[in-house]
Amino acid sequence: MWESVKAMVQKTIDRFGRIDILINNAGITRDAMLTKMTETDFQEVLNVNLNGVFHCTQEVALHMVANQYGKIINTTSVSGVYGNVGQTNYAAAKAGIIGMTKSWAKELGRKGINVNAVAPGFTLTEMVKLYTSFNNRYQVSKDLYLKISEYTA
Repeated sequence: MWESVKAMVQKTIDRFGRIDILINNAGITRDAMLTKMTETDFQEVLNVNLNGVFHCTQEVALHMVANQYGKIINTTSVSGVYGNVGQTNYAAAKAGIIGMTKSWAKELGRKGINVNAVAPGFTLTEMVKLYTSFNNRYQVSKDLYLKISEYTA
């Protein structure tokens, strides 16, 4: 992964001269209950959802620091805040993104680089459609709204 990220960043710099904004938005799921989750499924989700964010940000940050400017936006999830049944790997990765975002904001902010995360609630995406029925999506969405409302009130 590391070499492909370096090549992607270099190709972007060669074409556009610089990188001002990085949006880390890749994500996969391999849902299973804790007792049934395989090591492969655990690692695949962490490799894409957490390690991918780390590698892309580290490589792009080198260029942003040199320019003393940049915006980094990381997509995480409410699963990273609250956890979710059957998503040990996904919740761990998304919680890790929150931690990295906080660290990078402190580390890179003084160098003119803003680092933020967005944690969308239950969003009807193609990935979600594959794993849930309409009724289940409605109930989960309703439950998350109620939980978030209690937390923010």
